[in-house]
Amino acid sequence: MLITGPAKLMPKQKSDFIYSQERRGHWIPLVIGLLCILVSIPIYPELLRAWERDDYLLVLMLLLFPLVGVGMLLSALNSWRNYRYFGPSPLRLDPVNGQAGGQAGGEILLNHYWRQDAYFNVKLICLKRRRITHRSKAKIPTMLWQQEQAPYGESRHRGTSLRFCFDLPESVPISLEEGRIRIYWNLVLKGTVAGRHLYRSWEIPVEKGTMRCSRPLPKSHLSADQRQRALNALEAATQQVHIEPRGSGVKVISRAGRNLGMNTGLLIFGSLFAGGATWILMGNRQGGVFDYMGYVIALVFGGIGLTFIGAALWMLGRSLHASIQDGQITSQRRWLGFPIGQAKAGQLQRANQLALTSNSRSGHGEDTVEMMTLTARDDNGARIRIAESIAGREVGDALKQALIESLALSEK
Repeated sequence: MLITGPAKLMPKQKSDFIYSQERRGHWIPLVIGLLCILVSIPIYPELLRAWERDDYLLVLMLLLFPLVGVGMLLSALNSWRNYRYFGPSPLRLDPVNGQAGGQAGGEILLNHYWRQDAYFNVKLICLKRRRITHRSKAKIPTMLWQQEQAPYGESRHRGTSLRFCFDLPESVPISLEEGRIRIYWNLVLKGTVAGRHLYRSWEIPVEKGTMRCSRPLPKSHLSADQRQRALNALEAATQQVHIEPRGSGVKVISRAGRNLGMNTGLLIFGSLFAGGATWILMGNRQGGVFDYMGYVIALVFGGIGLTFIGAALWMLGRSLHASIQDGQITSQRRWLGFPIGQAKAGQLQRANQLALTSNSRSGHGEDTVEMMTLTARDDNGARIRIAESIAGREVGDALKQALIESLALSEK
């Protein structure tokens, strides 16, 4: 268990159905949009006078709130139309509470009729929130466990039934609240039907038990889903890591420029800080105490900005080249193609020498992606990196299996 001591278990559901958290999601942007428009009413006369004076900068500033309001109203309208199209999407759990040591499953009902070209994906996630103090807001949740599968769709008289069933290990945490810590489980449904995107989420209770789904999914559906996920993972692995056959061995290259989205964000964030420091230095021309404090602030902002820019450039330019030939493995770190440090060498003879570890995570909450590293441990106990920054555990497993098959490694 992750938490010991007395804890309050999440209560069981009083109803047979759990309705999605998006049931009233369109009301929030609707209220915010109306408030922005109503608050902007007194500035409309000043807006007209600024237009007559050709003060277009002031016009843009005064239009900020009305434009935000209109955008929120359009968002509310789109959310309401999407909700009406798919319906309230009630969830019926089977068993009533998910079982840590058994299964967590159920059935989701959609108003839209079943289509063969529809795409659906269900993800079950265990999240942990921790408050710094009892009165403070909760921090961004941390992902503890997750698993995905394609639900089994069936036509019903009034729409579509989507059934799912997850196997939960006995070691996973249960739903509970203890002091400042809360552990809960979210079920997320994503899909595309006739060009419309579907997103629904529910919080479900999980307790210790061995109960299983009363209606298991067909074995043919599970086999097809596993094959498709294996193919997708292998395709993603080849896109992230380049595997090149070399005689009786292979060369594995973790390319430069990986995780482009995250590194681009770091570059933008660092550039904003560095630009702010430059602006303070350029505008701070007067002497006195303010001049001294301006230089201090510019130094702090510039240091933060240059740190983020340097980190982003380092991660964008780095690569890892690993060569495996006749049981010998050599790994070399490079930056912009130039070797850095001393190459590591060892022996790789068996499949059980390969290990897949999670060294970091990208994103947060439901969108967390594990960044995996594939290493080999030689007979001397030294760890040698083969590939790194692999986005997703399934992708890392596919890469590991591809290497085992390419090198014809035995288990012992």
